Amino acid sequence: MISTRHTQSLDEFRRKATETLDRLSQTGEAEILTVDGEARAVLLSPAAYDELAEASNVSRDVTVIRQAVRELDDGKGRDARQPVC
Repeated sequence: MISTRHTQSLDEFRRKATETLDRLSQTGEAEILTVDGEARAVLLSPAAYDELAEASNVSRDVTVIRQAVRELDDGKGRDARQPVC
C-alpha cells in the first residue's frame, strides 16, 4: 500500500535526494514534495509505481468488462461467429 506520511520540501529533497530515494526503494512508500508548503509532486519507487499502474489497468479492464456485460444484457451483442458486414 502506498502511504503519504513522508513529506518534505523540494529544497530538503535536493539536499537529501540519495537518502530519500534509498528510503523509497526500501519501504515502497510515497514521498510528497512541497513548494511553499503546498504539495507539488509525489515520488514513488519503481516497484510501487508498477503496482499502482497494474492496479489501474485491472480497474480499467473491469470497467470495460462490466460495460460489455451491460450491453449484452441490453441485447446489444451479436454472435461472434457471424461475419461482419
